[in-house]
Amino acid sequence: MPRPIDGEKRRLWAERVWRFEQSGLSGAEWGRRGGPPLGQFYLWWRKLQAHGVVHAGLAGAACKGVKA
Repeated sequence: MPRPIDGEKRRLWAERVWRFEQSGLSGAEWGRRGGPPLGQFYLWWRKLQAHGVVHAGLAGAACKGVKA
């Protein structure tokens, strides 16, 4: 069972993941344009995925620097 996530952090990171997904940018390009570092993004993606907030295919694309 995943550990609980603070509601405000969950909302903030779910929004960041959504913005990345909508951007159409590679993970590397999104980070260069002001997104969080990919390691931090991936950590939060895993937390959100464990809670059923994001889908499973996104993180691999983001962290490899390819379009999602």
